[in-house]
Amino acid sequence: LLRPGDTVVIEEPSFRGAIEILRTAGAQLVGVPSGDHGVAVDALEVAVRRHRPAFVLLQSTVNNPTGAVLPNQARTAVARMSTDLGFTVVDDAATADVLVDGPMPRPLAAHGGRIVTIGSASKGFWGGLRVGWLRADRSTVDRLTVVKGAEDLGTSIPAQLVTARLLGRADEARAARRAALGAARATVLDTLAAELPDWRPRVPAGGGSMWVELPEGWSATAFAERAGRAGVDVLAGPTFSCHDALDEWLRIGYAVPFEVLHAGLVRLVSCWNALSGQATGA
Repeated sequence: LLRPGDTVVIEEPSFRGAIEILRTAGAQLVGVPSGDHGVAVDALEVAVRRHRPAFVLLQSTVNNPTGAVLPNQARTAVARMSTDLGFTVVDDAATADVLVDGPMPRPLAAHGGRIVTIGSASKGFWGGLRVGWLRADRSTVDRLTVVKGAEDLGTSIPAQLVTARLLGRADEARAARRAALGAARATVLDTLAAELPDWRPRVPAGGGSMWVELPEGWSATAFAERAGRAGVDVLAGPTFSCHDALDEWLRIGYAVPFEVLHAGLVRLVSCWNALSGQATGA
């Protein structure tokens, strides 16, 4: 799908692992804004017409880090656009299993178009279960099967067997994850409302993180470094940007045991109060 020097259009923000992989492969990255309801479709069309990318990378169901879900009308528009303008969309559905709010939307590929869908067992079952899957047209599947075989000589057989056994309990696992992540999300939102009212969180529809806008004039990079020294692992917006932008945004992960989350939030609030107090001379 990609040669060194090719252009790839991605959401901004996007999963940092994808950004790192694409950069390592020599891709030229073009970011398109992604908001509360996923990628901005009009901006996506402008970028595709201007840059003629090798492909477009989206997370249509639960963006990481924002937790946004692309509405059905927008999915139809993206699928139709891929056909009309002749480009491929790679839909990273690895986080779809951690949707918290509402029913599972129709897959992007169900709307037609030139769509390659990729998924993983790691989010729905266990982070260490590195078994993935891919759905595409036959020629693309055959080509990528050859490439994968040359890269890793095959996926772990024990991991595949465990995944196959767990698939029969996918609904049960999904329900348990929804409950746990919903409770953790509520804890973070309640803490921010009570202790850090100037922070502006986006309420994620799913996933294990919250995308938060800091008050005007604050650098998320500087704060994340300070928080890290206090023992709290948060990530600044530029980590999820192909242009090192979004420094007013912070990612707070909450897919951890409750006692770890509680302790982390206490430290986060304390760190912010200390830093903002220094800034105001309090």
